[in-house]
Amino acid sequence: KQLIDITQKNLVEKVKKNFWMPEGPDDYEKLRPILQLSNGAGAETWNTVRTFSSTMKNNSNIGRNLNFVIRDKVTKKYLGVSCISSDFLDLTPRDKHIGWPRELKTEGGMINHTAIGSTIVPLQPLGFNYVGGKLLALLCLADPVQELWKKLYGDTLVSVTTTSLYGR
Repeated sequence: KQLIDITQKNLVEKVKKNFWMPEGPDDYEKLRPILQLSNGAGAETWNTVRTFSSTMKNNSNIGRNLNFVIRDKVTKKYLGVSCISSDFLDLTPRDKHIGWPRELKTEGGMINHTAIGSTIVPLQPLGFNYVGGKLLALLCLADPVQELWKKLYGDTLVSVTTTSLYGR
């Protein structure tokens, strides 16, 4: 299909021009990642980065969703995107590790204090060459995420689960 809407074409070109690209092998050491909430006004940018950087189908989860574009504070270039969402109600390895029964999760409200990194997508070459996915996964529980979770939902975020798209 051909992209006909000039507004979308301009957004795609603008976003693609702002992907972080190192000039030297140690440039990753200079990165200062910041999380930019992209719900609402920034949703188009988040969707554009997400669509052009991941093969997984882009579906929003039901419930809580905090979409972030991760940028370098110095260069303002995009490093990737993430979405922190309502956690899975049942996830056997997590539940066994924590040792909580289903009643405590639901009736006790404990599930509201956990989330899942439902989207953790670094841009390339940050993702492959510099293990940027690990950086983005760590940012899922950064102070700004916890503070926003508390402000918007009234719950203290104490755990963020992640899963793998193509692996174990």
